[in-house]
Amino acid sequence: MELTKSSDVLDVTHVIRNRFRAEIIGYFRRMGPNPWDDYQFVRLSAPNGAADQTRAGEFHVGELPQTLELLPQVPLQLEAHGPVVRVRSCGSVVRARWIVAPVDAVALRQGAEPSEIRNYFVHTYLGMISPEAALGATAVIAKKLGDT
Repeated sequence: MELTKSSDVLDVTHVIRNRFRAEIIGYFRRMGPNPWDDYQFVRLSAPNGAADQTRAGEFHVGELPQTLELLPQVPLQLEAHGPVVRVRSCGSVVRARWIVAPVDAVALRQGAEPSEIRNYFVHTYLGMISPEAALGATAVIAKKLGDT
């Protein structure tokens, strides 16, 4: 079971530069009624491809699409490995994996290493967020007032 602190469930690190499609791997479910309660990651399908009906049914899977069309300027969190991101969708934070488009398959050589695929994805589709953009509005205002 993967647990995540509420303050870490979505730490925006990047913004989308170019539109891309992604397959939803799962979502983060709050473990209690309070905003500070931890979140549990719920995988939508088992690693062997069989549906995990028990956990998936809790989210009303019919409301969650299998794929997302992610548009420019949407903030997200790049995961530590692979072309995988966390993003808000359908009122939840979801984990999604980039779907390689035909044009990308041509650009990537056949048999590319996982690190090459990740680097291609990051450089082609994501832009870094400036430290100020990652701050909340209150923090930005306080910083500007403190600078004067």
